[in-house]
Amino acid sequence: MMPLNLAVECANVSKKLSGKPIIKDVTINIPKGEVHTLLGTNGAGKTTTISLMLGLRKTDVGTVKLLGSDPKKRAIRNRIGVMLQKPSIPPFLKVHEVINLYSSYYDQPAASSKVRKICGLDGLTGELIYKLSEGQRRRVALAVALIGNPELLILDEPTVGMDVESRQIFWNWIKAFQNDGGTLLFTTHIFEEIEQVTNHVSIMVDGKIVKEGKPKELKSVETAKSKLTFSSSSIGIEELIYASGESAEIIRQDVDYEISVSNPEAILHLLWGNGIELANLEITKPSLENVFLDVISAGGES
Repeated sequence: MMPLNLAVECANVSKKLSGKPIIKDVTINIPKGEVHTLLGTNGAGKTTTISLMLGLRKTDVGTVKLLGSDPKKRAIRNRIGVMLQKPSIPPFLKVHEVINLYSSYYDQPAASSKVRKICGLDGLTGELIYKLSEGQRRRVALAVALIGNPELLILDEPTVGMDVESRQIFWNWIKAFQNDGGTLLFTTHIFEEIEQVTNHVSIMVDGKIVKEGKPKELKSVETAKSKLTFSSSSIGIEELIYASGESAEIIRQDVDYEISVSNPEAILHLLWGNGIELANLEITKPSLENVFLDVISAGGES
């Protein structure tokens, strides 16, 4: 039975553009209060999926609900904050005028001063939009998404154009937003952000969700590989590993080894058990970025 507390219900959605399948049987369910990342390369279908969720495009197959209802309803739109990949902002207004304009559309907007701080706009309030850099304009678009005091945020690459300090301020606010029951769906290419704040990741390849789960779960799956690096003058190391049946990728340069393997403990036990001496040993556990790259390189079959 489907949970009743979903902020996003995207069920078996498919979409063709110009006769070509772009989105293929996508299901994404996001509980209220969750931070969810939609991850994929450029052209994987993330932006189209978001446009279908928002009702900006019509699904060919499948259904979408946001906060339990049709995303095209005005009452639902007033409870959602959205930042698209290519936001449209009036170019001849000043930053503070844009924020005040969009604030006026809501019955209970957020405080403009708070939103400016979160988005790193305090020093730009008097600037005209068309004079801003691309990164600065994206920060204004983020402010527009936040000003309505939303329950659900859907953000496409929200921290592009932010410096390190501004990103940290934003993510600290997101954590508070989540603690208050808010829900976030976002895309990003900054894996550190995903590791810090995300509860659940959906990886999209060629219009399909090919892998999903909590970041910790994705990094612990059997296909996720750790990296062993060490130096050793012992002979027969490669032959010993391959003969063990362990699936491993070995790169050797003289006495230096780099081994990618799903079970590093088994390899170390094997080597030490056969009297192999290792120097400068380092073990690098799989990161979410490693998992993502493995999935992409396998065409979604990982």
